[in-house]
Amino acid sequence: MKKRRKASKAAGRNNLIPIILIGAGALLILAMLVWQAISNSPANTSGSPQSDLPYPEVERVTIADARTALDQQSAVFLDVRDTGSFDAGHIPGAINIPLEQIESRIGELDASQRIITYCT
Repeated sequence: MKKRRKASKAAGRNNLIPIILIGAGALLILAMLVWQAISNSPANTSGSPQSDLPYPEVERVTIADARTALDQQSAVFLDVRDTGSFDAGHIPGAINIPLEQIESRIGELDASQRIITYCT
């Protein structure tokens, strides 16, 4: 009789192991989903510096802000694509200085003006 009780207790414990593992897995998945939701929330993408962006100290310009600057002529638009891409189409009035020439031609830009750089 004692052997049966011990066997049934051991079987009961063995039945709990899969339930515990499934519960732990579900909690891990839930934690990952919450983490993803927090890291992709609009509060984290509102133009504040982010470590995954190159040059996080450089202000990012929204399309709406760029459009306003274009309409008000309050910024210089700098197209850093190659000449062929620039010739195929660009923002009206934009200056073309291909990216690989920026260092040698930076003096062509007026540092007192707002410069919005783009490549697409």
